[in-house]
Amino acid sequence: MFWIGLNELDESSGWTWSDGSASAYFNWAEGQPGSDEHDCIIVRRSTKFGWHDRKCWNNFEGSICKKPGIIDLFLGQ
Repeated sequence: MFWIGLNELDESSGWTWSDGSASAYFNWAEGQPGSDEHDCIIVRRSTKFGWHDRKCWNNFEGSICKKPGIIDLFLGQ
C-alpha cells in the first residue's frame, strides 16, 4: 500500500492533494471509497493500482510523490 498524497482531512474541501489543490481525477478500485472514517487514499498492487480510502494513521509501505517537471519528460516538451 502506497499513500499517493490525496486526503480528505478537511471534509468541507473534499479530496485534496497534500499541496491543497483539488483532485480532478479519481481511479477508485471497485467498491471504493469505502468509509467516511477513511481520509487518505492509497494504491494497492493487488487491485492493479486502484485507489482505496484508508485511515491516515495506517502503516503504509511508502508514499508516491509529485515531482515538478516530470510530466514534461513524458510529453516530450
